[in-house]
Amino acid sequence: MKRGDTALQSGEYEEAIRLYGEILAKRPDHAGLGLKKASALVALDRYEEALEAFEQAGAIHPLDPVVWISKAMILDRIGRHEEAAASLARAEEIDPDHPALQQAKEICGESEDNPETLIEEGIAYHGAKEYQKAISAFERSLSLKNSRRAVLLLADTLIKVRRYTEAVAAADEGRRVWPDDPEFLHVAGAALTELERYEEAIPLFADSIEREPRSGYAWHYQGRALMGTGKHEEALASFDTALSLTPENPNTWFYRSLVLLSLQRNEEAAASLEEAERLDPDNIRLTLSRYMAFLTEMGKLV
Repeated sequence: MKRGDTALQSGEYEEAIRLYGEILAKRPDHAGLGLKKASALVALDRYEEALEAFEQAGAIHPLDPVVWISKAMILDRIGRHEEAAASLARAEEIDPDHPALQQAKEICGESEDNPETLIEEGIAYHGAKEYQKAISAFERSLSLKNSRRAVLLLADTLIKVRRYTEAVAAADEGRRVWPDDPEFLHVAGAALTELERYEEAIPLFADSIEREPRSGYAWHYQGRALMGTGKHEEALASFDTALSLTPENPNTWFYRSLVLLSLQRNEEAAASLEEAERLDPDNIRLTLSRYMAFLTEMGKLV
């Protein structure tokens, strides 16, 4: 046990888990060791295993508030907020004056600076195109509570301000905590596409579309990634699917026009560009400048 404690305090978490596991195999009723093992698992971001350890400790000592507080913080970190709130409520029933309870409430978003309020604030800034303020609000929210919604919004807003590498990192963190959520695959793929890392992006879109085939966002960015690798027919099919789901997206019409031009289907390309302009007249100059730049690059414009 002493060796396990030394390993835990020294940051040798794998060794601590191994040593505590050896003792627990002989003394499975030792709740204190279960909590220590759970702490080491948390340090390694092995949250599901940590939850299992907390639950085992709780089965032995159900009136220990530390078990319920610790469990709540892990549940909150992985986005299971309702369960986290219930676990905190149970801890408060047992010991309303426990010194760790108030801090846990603040971490789990029950403080006055509410993480959900900050998310709504960030959404308002995003809608007003005040993206830097939106990023700040989402980051403040995440400092209080690890929220799936806040991570997604942060990653998407980082793409808006062309901070693509940070967007990939945010999306990857979301994928780690919520591995079954296809939206993090969408956003990670979009950021990789903007970075022109097309070969990395395409498998993410294939996976995300298999899980959520009705995402116009994923089909649009898959088209862009395929276009970047010269797979123009596949890109066109992807854009057409995106438009069947989100027909009012001017960006999809715009990129579709580029693919059609590369396939020498010029009349269709012109019609697609016209539709992009119709849907987004305020952005027409930017759209045309990008289009002309593409023409020049393709040798279509002298």
